[in-house]
Amino acid sequence: MTRLSREQQRTVLLCTHNLAEAQKLCGRVAVLEQGRLVALGTPAELARRLGRSQRLEIDVAPDQVPAALEVLEATLGISEPALENGRIMVVGADREAIPDLVSALVAAGVRIYGIMPQEPSLEDVYFSLHGEEVSG
Repeated sequence: MTRLSREQQRTVLLCTHNLAEAQKLCGRVAVLEQGRLVALGTPAELARRLGRSQRLEIDVAPDQVPAALEVLEATLGISEPALENGRIMVVGADREAIPDLVSALVAAGVRIYGIMPQEPSLEDVYFSLHGEEVSG
């Protein structure tokens, strides 16, 4: 569909509740709620409207999770990150804070197995826009 649209220079209107599909296929997205336009833009533009850049998934040694949580609170001011499958999930972390966070974790002796930034999904955008009027 995207190839045909590009080759034939045509706009394709896709109506779907599958936001992962929309994020993958669409260059621009309009979010409607009860027939009203609440957001319009590229998936990346809409993600920037969240006011937070991303989630961080932080994988540390299981016995060092408490120490890592202390570092997170001291470095990022995050007091209650979520734990999912033994990994620490931080919502709203600024990408620019990652190097300082890694340095602080290493300085505290925390063994880091991975830090994976995850950009907000279109689903994250949709739920944050729920009830919000379109701007601009």
